[in-house]
Amino acid sequence: MVIYDAQTGQQRKAVPLPGCGLPESERGEEVTAAAGRVLLHCNDATSQLLDARTGKSTRLPQPAGPFDDGWSSIGRRYVEGTADPHVCGLSTRQHEPGEACVALYDIVTRAVTYSAPSDVPDLDKPGQVCSRLRRQLAAENAAGPTERRPSYDDGLLARPAKHGSGIELLGCRGRPRILHAAGQPENISLRAGLLTWDTAAPASAYNLEVEEHAGYGFLWTYRLSSGHRTHTKLPEMRIVTGEPHRSTNTLGYSTHAGNMLFWVAAQTIAAGHDGYALVNSTIFAARAETS
Repeated sequence: MVIYDAQTGQQRKAVPLPGCGLPESERGEEVTAAAGRVLLHCNDATSQLLDARTGKSTRLPQPAGPFDDGWSSIGRRYVEGTADPHVCGLSTRQHEPGEACVALYDIVTRAVTYSAPSDVPDLDKPGQVCSRLRRQLAAENAAGPTERRPSYDDGLLARPAKHGSGIELLGCRGRPRILHAAGQPENISLRAGLLTWDTAAPASAYNLEVEEHAGYGFLWTYRLSSGHRTHTKLPEMRIVTGEPHRSTNTLGYSTHAGNMLFWVAAQTIAAGHDGYALVNSTIFAARAETS
């Protein structure tokens, strides 16, 4: 595994424990790295927390089971997962029958606590998300992962605008702020004072019957402190599809860490039971403007 330090620009290798690695995903549907730590999933259905600075791994305790779904997201202070609703200790008044509990692992104290899905925790610091945004996030979490999933950071929620295209920024107080931009926003990422999103499509959206040359997209950035906004056309790639011909397209997903922007461009995709899936990719990186 290669870890890139967005602050120094240095790369270092880290060797996970045997049988452990990053979860397979076509896009960043869950946050699996934060504050120099990486969440790893292992073949024995356990999880490890890898410290990118030291290379040491910590085995995470299993959430209450046996019907738990393990750990899925990490913040600066906590790791979030789901636990079996029958044994996590919540009353029927705290969550709906059969509804999974939220498991929370405290990285500092190593304690595991449980709460109802409606009690959306802040993974970066102790306490819950404010009530206004908690309702929004609980509804989105119940809908499941999607490329258009909203992003939360430090009392601010970024999500696709309800009317038209662009992004809606919603805080704990005050009126929403609308960022008008062409195209449907995908892979919204709000972290460290920077908001990014793209208007391309994931590999799963590839449709052989529709296109020979069917897509382009832009990577957008918005600096919270200054309101400075940029957009950059994403590169078109010759994509190997497993079919007799190759496609020229813009498929993939974006994310950012600190001031570094990343575009994970599909290079090889393969047909499966649920459409096309990403096989190989090329990663493009650039530094965001700081104005």
